[in-house]
Amino acid sequence: MMRKFNKKKGSRHGAILVTVVFILAFAIIFIAAAMVLTQNTRKRIYTEAESNQARLTVTSVAEAFYRAVEKCEFQDADIISLCTATTPIRVYASTKAGTIPGLENYNTTSTESYTTVTFSRSHKGAGYGTTDDDYFYYADFSTHIEGQVENVRAKLRYKKPTDSKTGAPFGTQVDLNGEFGNNNLNNVGDGKENDPDNIFLVRKGGMNTDGGFSSHATLIYCDGAVAFKDDDHLSTDVVFLTGAYLKANDDSTNPKGNLKNLFFYGDSNNKTDIADNGTSGWSRNFHGELDLNGTKRKLNFFLCNRTDNWKTWTEKANVYEIDEDGNITKTIQGSDPTADLKTDDFKTRASKYAAYNNSYKKGGTNTFPTTEDFLASARKTLDIDETHPSTATKTSLGDFLVTYNYYSYKNYLPSGEYYFNTDGSSTASNDRPGIKDNAAKNTYVIVLERDKNYRFWFGAGQTFKLFNVIFVMNNPVKSKPVLFLLEDGAKVYWPGGGNASGGNFCGNGILAVEGRTTYDTAEKAYNFVINNQNKNAKTFENDSTKYSKHYDGKNEPCAMVIGMNDNLFQTDKHLILEAFVGLFNFKKDKPTTSRISFRNADDSVIYGRIMTDQLGFGAGEQKDSSSITMPASPGASTLPNPNPKIKKVVTGFKLESMVYYYGLG
Repeated sequence: MMRKFNKKKGSRHGAILVTVVFILAFAIIFIAAAMVLTQNTRKRIYTEAESNQARLTVTSVAEAFYRAVEKCEFQDADIISLCTATTPIRVYASTKAGTIPGLENYNTTSTESYTTVTFSRSHKGAGYGTTDDDYFYYADFSTHIEGQVENVRAKLRYKKPTDSKTGAPFGTQVDLNGEFGNNNLNNVGDGKENDPDNIFLVRKGGMNTDGGFSSHATLIYCDGAVAFKDDDHLSTDVVFLTGAYLKANDDSTNPKGNLKNLFFYGDSNNKTDIADNGTSGWSRNFHGELDLNGTKRKLNFFLCNRTDNWKTWTEKANVYEIDEDGNITKTIQGSDPTADLKTDDFKTRASKYAAYNNSYKKGGTNTFPTTEDFLASARKTLDIDETHPSTATKTSLGDFLVTYNYYSYKNYLPSGEYYFNTDGSSTASNDRPGIKDNAAKNTYVIVLERDKNYRFWFGAGQTFKLFNVIFVMNNPVKSKPVLFLLEDGAKVYWPGGGNASGGNFCGNGILAVEGRTTYDTAEKAYNFVINNQNKNAKTFENDSTKYSKHYDGKNEPCAMVIGMNDNLFQTDKHLILEAFVGLFNFKKDKPTTSRISFRNADDSVIYGRIMTDQLGFGAGEQKDSSSITMPASPGASTLPNPNPKIKKVVTGFKLESMVYYYGLG
């Protein structure tokens, strides 16, 4: 008997078994895949977190470094030195910061979590020199966290900060606290062109109404309208700070000389014009050229946050826009920058002027102290007050000269303080105090001994006339300057004439014999003055063909003329004045004007520096101002910045770029 099987039922059970097997297989695959995915995701998340943390840490360290540079927490010299080493340096976290991923605590040596910085520098290339300014500087920061590395490079530019010695009194060759006026100084600053402190500073603009001014010092105008005359000779840069501008004037014509560059600085938030909008230009013939020995030459106008509003001024000039670092950002008109304008010297000067502008806008005390800022420095350093001490020897000027002129006294003047309380003319006629030195010379020579303290006080509100009077400092010491102190309202005249043409070295004045030759006695110093005839403007000595070797810009004058308030200091011809002359305003509650006048001062020389409210032509006794030669002189090393506690420390480094990279960069 045959049995019948059910095929459909058997196939169903096999299919179920196969399905179960497949499900289990796929489940295993999915579970395994999920585990792998989870593991990889976890790893990737951790890796990205470590990388992100490394990026965050390296960025924070780089930014902290640059902020520290800006705040001068690093010395520029130290950074420059590090850039020549190129050795990685570990960066540590502050002990108070706790644990920071990618930064070690001090004295730890992790190999898994740390940050390094490597300093280096590269030369800027052809056309640059070998100074520190001629390199780019780099700080490469690398943060390592568990094998993840992030790098950032800070690229820095460097410009050596402006010399801060202009912050002291007599920090510039001439500091005119008022307007320019009638100013016939000749060869101001000659011998130190483009020196950082060889500056003729004019705070309130103006125009030389008489003509004949010549300058080798950088002219800086702080404020007001400015114009020039036909006979003015300009040899170095002319700089206009934010408040200064060119002025159209029918009397102004074309200056001459070696001038090439005019710089105009303004405020980035309020750009102003370089000139006023009048009806005529600098002159009827001025179009941006300068006459040099009969040849016209284009001038360069550099505008930093200023606008060229009056094309008459610059019609034939080269006009450029520059930034505060001296980089030419745009050629407005004329030729592209020539090779001499691309030199580092040009950019250094331009950035220095920008720093002056920024400082002056904020008050200017640190860069250019005013006549009111001198008091703190003088009182502390020179130990003086506004009036003479009670211990000073009281005498009339005439009696003093009668007693102590070398022809009669035959010796050095005794050291000490002298207080002149009457006009010398009260003891002799014709404004000639005392007696004649001798029949031929008619000069009163006072010889001052080396390394002694001398102070001469001129009484308040009185007038003094020093006719044919010469103070001779025999090998003086600059740490003990001879002081001529004018009390409130005192006026001091050095009347004209003198006897230089009769055989004397000069007719009147203050001078040192140091640096000329060796004089070890008062007699030798006296004989030098009396027996050295000098007919050629006092700047020549014996057979010299240029300035005296004594006027080398290095020998520091050892005398100071200091006016306390509302003073006049007037000179005449045949004068030598080797001194710093500062007529200051110590009484801030009593605004006054002090002035220096060079009346008929041909054949005269000043070797020193000037700081005053008015200079040259004025009313009354200031008539007929005339030329006087003024070669470059160093500043007064004995007088520090009047506000040393607020002296601004600056860095020469500026961030160029911040770049992230992988590998060696």
